Amino acid sequence: MKLFGKVQILVITIFVIMLIVLYVLLVPGSPNKAMQELSLGRSYQDLLAMAGPPSYETDGSKWVEPEHEKSLDQLIEGCERELWYENWRGLMPSKFSFCFDSEGKLIHKYHWSSW
Repeated sequence: MKLFGKVQILVITIFVIMLIVLYVLLVPGSPNKAMQELSLGRSYQDLLAMAGPPSYETDGSKWVEPEHEKSLDQLIEGCERELWYENWRGLMPSKFSFCFDSEGKLIHKYHWSSW
């Protein structure tokens, strides 16, 4: 392959990588943005507007892996609805959790990372 062809492939590859990075950093409706900006006391609907639909939802008794129950010391008092967002856009898999009480108010949030 001639040098010009190799340069074209390199330029296209760099361009595609830049597009992917921009998408990861700037995509609207991310749970990462909700984690940073959504304050306690806000509503379930506020979360959905900011982060979109969750990956899955539990009653607050399930651990990061939903087939496992939380231990007693992991339970969040008053949490009746927990929304989980799986995040595969970063360098490592992680999940965001948002716990709501019986009135639909955010009472706890956390970011779990596997590393």
